[in-house]
Amino acid sequence: NALVVSQSTKRAESEEKLSNLKLQFGAGGIRLPGWVNVDEPPAELSLNVARGIPLPSGCARFIYASHLLEHLYYPVEATRFVLECRRLLASGGAIRLVVPDIGESLQAYAAGDATYFSRRQQQWPGWPAGRTMLEDILAYAGAFPDPAAFFEAHKYGYDFGTLSRLLTACGLSKIKRCSYMGSDHVDLCLDDRSTVASAAHSSGHYSLFIEVEA
Repeated sequence: NALVVSQSTKRAESEEKLSNLKLQFGAGGIRLPGWVNVDEPPAELSLNVARGIPLPSGCARFIYASHLLEHLYYPVEATRFVLECRRLLASGGAIRLVVPDIGESLQAYAAGDATYFSRRQQQWPGWPAGRTMLEDILAYAGAFPDPAAFFEAHKYGYDFGTLSRLLTACGLSKIKRCSYMGSDHVDLCLDDRSTVASAAHSSGHYSLFIEVEA
């Protein structure tokens, strides 16, 4: 009858909506229209992602996380978060992760490229001045987080191989290294909305951009 059909239609529409969410984790002050923006209070959805994400499996078409993963302890918290992202991702969906590129920082250190480090300090006014290049790398990679700025401090650092290993260990295999704003998915071309993801030096960006497809 008409009532049964109506209820069935509503249920199907509800299920479709729950498989097409767009989730931004670590939103900070960035609010993406049409996305569920997740972070500590006062975000639209306030929660600590290190403790799990209370959303249904397969609910997300796209997941975006810029400069979040390095704030989680490796391997326990980082693994838990990636496993949750895998669980939430709908078939055919994609995850875009942006993290500091520690591999590139090490290359700059080995080359004695002081400009690489000084330019980062110039772009980010809050970046401590006067650090040696090694101090800069260790802080950026999360070695011995400063208790005075514990929440903001990095807890770990990634290069492409290390992040790929984490993703693979969590059962994700379709891994692709991307460029700034370079994505096969228009919905994930979001890097320009993030100040840290947009930070650039003379030959590129300070961040590592990776996408994973379900």
